[in-house]
Amino acid sequence: MARYVELEAGAAEVRQPLSQFLRPLVEAGISQRKRPMLQLSVEQDKCLKQLSGLANNLNQLAKKAHQAGFERVANEVTQQAAEVNRLLNYFGALV
Repeated sequence: MARYVELEAGAAEVRQPLSQFLRPLVEAGISQRKRPMLQLSVEQDKCLKQLSGLANNLNQLAKKAHQAGFERVANEVTQQAAEVNRLLNYFGALV
């Protein structure tokens, strides 16, 4: 309650409504806070790294498909897509 009286006095001193006086204080406090980070287990981190690598491989295969033709890379793409699907299902079960 003492803090509320102190804030009211501060608002009165600068001739502002309490809400207008508090807004910059609240916004400054929010901007200084750090967003909470999701903590991954070692297993989850490993899975995400594998997914990242597979995504990179799929991008390279897409480039190769545009250059050499889709028929030449269709089998590789199918294998990579199946692996991505497996990892996504596995990661989904962990979370």
